[in-house]
Amino acid sequence: MSRLRKVSYVPSTCNLAIRRICLLAVLGSLAGCEMHSSGTPANVTHSQDSAPYAAPDELRLADQIEAVRDGRSNAIVATNAITDNQLGQLADLPGLQKLQLDNARVSDIGLQSLVGLPQLEQIVLRRAPVGDEGLRHICSLTTVKILNLPQARFTDRGLSELARLPDLELLRFSSPNVTDDGMQQLATLKRLRFLHLISVPISDAGLARLESLEHLESLYLDDIGVSDDAIESLWKAIPGLHLHFNQQHHDRDPHRHPH
Repeated sequence: MSRLRKVSYVPSTCNLAIRRICLLAVLGSLAGCEMHSSGTPANVTHSQDSAPYAAPDELRLADQIEAVRDGRSNAIVATNAITDNQLGQLADLPGLQKLQLDNARVSDIGLQSLVGLPQLEQIVLRRAPVGDEGLRHICSLTTVKILNLPQARFTDRGLSELARLPDLELLRFSSPNVTDDGMQQLATLKRLRFLHLISVPISDAGLARLESLEHLESLYLDDIGVSDDAIESLWKAIPGLHLHFNQQHHDRDPHRHPH
């Protein structure tokens, strides 16, 4: 059985203020930190008007697929292991907008099944060792706005594919194979507003390359070896940046609040 979690879908039809709150809530759920804005609860969720999504406690993957196929849902959310063969069953779901697999036992080859899904905006693949080829398949989906790959293995070369996602607003990933040079690839994402780096082996030089992200609102850094001086420099470049460091608000975070 696939246990279904509450869907935090962020519709493109939201106005800017509401969309910002939605994205903060999604980032909080992805990172394990509840986030609040203007007194709005961090668990605020929205469903697209054209495809409302009311989730029961449990729903088999086959039933979720059928619900997307007939327009009753726009999301697939599974906590049990999903393999390449099962991922291939999603290839003919043009209405799929959110894909969250919490135990994604999928390969780069298997991710090719997602190519061609015209409305996919949110992708969460936990436990998936996504490499350069897999990221290339994902980045062929130019509608993606939220991408969460917390156990990836891609390199700087793979990160260059992100330039194909013009609307990417939230990015969360870990990879031991990304370097300071890869941060230059992130600097090209001019619409990126929320970024979470986990155990990425960058230095102060790499962090400095993010200073051109003038629209960045929130930065989470976990197990990242950068100095206080580098963080100060980033704050000077992006005043008001919300900064989480090793699961805690930075002491000088202007948006600091009790957890």
